[in-house]
Order: sequence, then C-alpha cells, then structure tokens
Amino acid sequence: MARRTDPAKVDLDATLAELADAVDAIAAAVGSHDLAGLELANARAATLQATLAAHIAALGEADRARPPRQPAGLVTRLRAGVRRNALLIERAWSIDAATTRLLLSLGRTPDEPLSVAYVPVQLPTIERRA
Repeated sequence: MARRTDPAKVDLDATLAELADAVDAIAAAVGSHDLAGLELANARAATLQATLAAHIAALGEADRARPPRQPAGLVTRLRAGVRRNALLIERAWSIDAATTRLLLSLGRTPDEPLSVAYVPVQLPTIERRA
C-alpha cells in the first residue's frame, strides 16, 4: 500500500528548499558585489518567508503540536547558510570600518598626530548595531 503524502507538507518542504536556495543566492551576490542580485535574492527570501508563515498558519493544531520531521539535510543547509551570511555581513561591516579609518587617516597632515584624524571605533559597535 502506497503512503499518501500530505500536499501541505510537500508545499512546506518545497518552500524550505526554495528558501535555502535564496539564502545561497544572497551569499553569492554578496561575494560578487552584485547589488541588483542581492536585492533580488533578499526580495525572494522575504516572499518565501511570508509563504512559509502562511503554510505554518495553515497547519492544524495537531500538526503544530507534533515535532516536525526535518527534511534530510535541509535544516542543516539553512542553518549553515544563515551563519555564513551573518559572517559575510560582519566581515563587510569590519571592512567598511577599516576603510573609513584609513580614509580619515589620509586627511591628516604630517604634523598632525594620527589621533586627531583617527576616529576610534569599537568592533562590537560595528558588528552588533548595524
């Protein structure tokens, strides 16, 4: 006897897979400095998050109370992608801060101490208040 697959579960799994693809597209766009690609991937991810929320809202109480069956590797892929993207964002902020400090130091005269043109920036401020 063949097992019937719940269409809602298939939609949920497909949406999660598409979201993982969008997370990967965000990383690729950041890595290649593709602003248009980044905006497109972020918009796709936002749409998929809304779709995912609608799928979850459509689940019955019994389905929500039961621990979800995680598609093989999909949750791991999503977690790894989110961690990777967070690190890419933190790295971008750090590079931006370093570039700003460098540019500010170029505006000083040889007689000025570096501290006049140098604006100290605390790394946690850059990473956490973005």
